[in-house]
Amino acid sequence: MSFSAAQQQLLDGVLDGLIPPSADGRLPGAGRIGLVAALDEALKKAEALRPVIEQGLDTMAQIVASRGGDLAAMSPEERGQAMKDLESKDAGFLLTLIFLAYPAYYQHPKVLTALGLEPRPPHPEGYVMRPHDLSLLDPVRARAKMFRET
Repeated sequence: MSFSAAQQQLLDGVLDGLIPPSADGRLPGAGRIGLVAALDEALKKAEALRPVIEQGLDTMAQIVASRGGDLAAMSPEERGQAMKDLESKDAGFLLTLIFLAYPAYYQHPKVLTALGLEPRPPHPEGYVMRPHDLSLLDPVRARAKMFRET
């Protein structure tokens, strides 16, 4: 089941509230890069979370309706207050949305490019590492034993 057009528009606004564009314009807002499709795909794998998202969107729709009916037309301060109202009425929605949105955002090609990374998976090309560099294990090796000798 996909989001309706009204839910998509509302979700874009909420996503931009959670992950707004950077002040310098380098990083896009989460709602502006089309994360709704990625969230829909994530919810197909975690169907139990869909009712939480849909209920939260209904709550946000009520909040927006009580403030004039258009999240996009609100000033940044009004949108911020609407988000605070949403948090106080349905904190589970925002936590679930953050859980789903952050991985999708930081895997998006526009975000990876803005961060100076190649928009690709790490394999098959991989990343350059020094051969036989096991220095990442130094903190583990420095720890005291966490087991009992038999």
